[in-house]
Amino acid sequence: MIDLEIEGERPAVVSVPPGARGPLLVAAHGAGDRAEEHCAWWRDLVGARGFVLCPRGIPMTRAPDSGWFYRDHHRLESEVLAAVDAFHARFPEADRGPAIYAGYSQGAIMGALFTARRPDRFSRLLLVEGGASEWDVPTATRFREGGGKRVAFVCGQSHCARDATRSLEWIRRVGLSGRREYTAGAGHVFGGPLNDAIRDAFEWLIADDPRWR
Repeated sequence: MIDLEIEGERPAVVSVPPGARGPLLVAAHGAGDRAEEHCAWWRDLVGARGFVLCPRGIPMTRAPDSGWFYRDHHRLESEVLAAVDAFHARFPEADRGPAIYAGYSQGAIMGALFTARRPDRFSRLLLVEGGASEWDVPTATRFREGGGKRVAFVCGQSHCARDATRSLEWIRRVGLSGRREYTAGAGHVFGGPLNDAIRDAFEWLIADDPRWR
């Protein structure tokens, strides 16, 4: 993995596939996490099929081993868009079509708030333990009409699963494809007991997208 310099932001982390070609997945971590660990998990799943780009956010404290977070969804949106622009400048052979957005916890909640308005940039969403209560019919309609394709929720807690079930009603009502993966008792985690659920959601998310084959 490499660091990607971004004007006005801290460097993002990028996993580069062989040949530096392919589509893009943007992965945003949860509060207190680190981009490196999050990106490494997604790199292992995506493999040679595409790039993984992970925005860092800002440190929670001045300690060198501090966790990182995103100040608010406006700042996350700004950082992600700047990172994607810097990514395409650095890797001109990468696919320039809509990316996948994958978020966990804070990255999912804040990500859902802005990616639903930018389906031209992020047409497939994978939201883990967050982002399941940010949907309604107008939001889902706007996402579909702008080119959105699929939305997947992954939950390890019952309230997330309930929110995802309700949001799937709105998503499917307007003609979008949606999916929920729920591992009861897993808790608020990324990976670990949710590994299989996240992998299954990802494979479903890309199943009809030939760029990821």
